[in-house]
Parts: sequence; structure tokens; C-alpha cells
Amino acid sequence: MENKIRQTNLSHRKKNAAVLLILVALVFAVLIFSIWFCFEKIKEGSDKIISTKMGIATSEIEVNKINDFKSKYKDYLPNFQKIDQAVVNPQNPLNFIEFLENSADKNGVDLTISPMSFSKDAKAKTLSVSLAVNGKFIDVISFLREMENGPYLISIQNLTLEGVGSKEPDDNAATEIIKAVVMIDVLAK
Repeated sequence: MENKIRQTNLSHRKKNAAVLLILVALVFAVLIFSIWFCFEKIKEGSDKIISTKMGIATSEIEVNKINDFKSKYKDYLPNFQKIDQAVVNPQNPLNFIEFLENSADKNGVDLTISPMSFSKDAKAKTLSVSLAVNGKFIDVISFLREMENGPYLISIQNLTLEGVGSKEPDDNAATEIIKAVVMIDVLAK
């Protein structure tokens, strides 16, 4: 019977040891899960801190660039004014028309300006106009060169030259009278 009691005690000890081992394993598993959960929260917090610091650094860089631009604005102002003058106001293209007429007078050609049309495509806003220019070949070329080198951003879309006759008896190509039809686009505001 003593043997039976020993076996029973041994059996209870084994059961107690097994239960204790299971409890220790559960406590260990809960502890590992808790630590893992804490590390995940710490990682999330540190990621937020890093992204906030990056945002602050980016903001500081942008503020420095803005302050740098403000300090150099007076130096840039003449260029801004040139750019502003290089585009045509489609509501009031008077300055552009005056430029064309003055260039025509200066180069001794007759100029006819067709009605202007405003287009707003995906790339840029432009003012399209057709010009009919009559005069000596050399004068028409000078007019076109002056338009190209003028203050406005002009793109010649189409140019048609047609000989009309000759004013001079020597019949030199430079003195031949031509008619040029020029389709241009001008950058608009």
C-alpha cells in the first residue's frame, strides 16, 4: 500500500509538474507575445517620429528656399518683367499689334493683320494670327527676322512666299516684290 501511495504521490507530482510546465509555457508565451506587441508599438512610434522629422526637415528646406528666393527677388524682378512682356494679353493685344506695325514700318513693308484667335491647348495658351506682308524680298526677310528677334515669344507655323513683280529695272532678287503669308502663334497669358 505504501507503494500505491508512492505511486499516487508520484502521479500527482507528475500531474502537478505537467500543469506547472503548461502554466510556465503559457506565461512564457504571453510574455513573448507582450514583448513582441510592445516592439511593434515602439516600431510604429519610431516610424511616426522619423516621418515627422523628415517632414520638418523638408519644411525647413522649403522655408530656406523661399527665404533665399525672397532675398534674390529684386535680382530676378527684371527677368520676370521681361517674361511678362514676352507674352501677349489675349484680352488686350494692342502692344503686340503695335510691335508688328512698327516693325513693318521700320522695314518698309505693307502689313495686313487678320483677326486673332485664342487657343488654350494642353501645352500652352497661344494667340494665332495670319499676317500678309508685301514688299521687297530683302525687306520682308528683315521684317521676319525682327519678329523672330523681338520681345514676344513667336512661333512661325506656316510661311508662304509668292513673287509679285519687280520695282527696280535691274531685276535683282533682293528688289523683287513678294507677298508673304505668315501664320504665327504667340505665347499668351
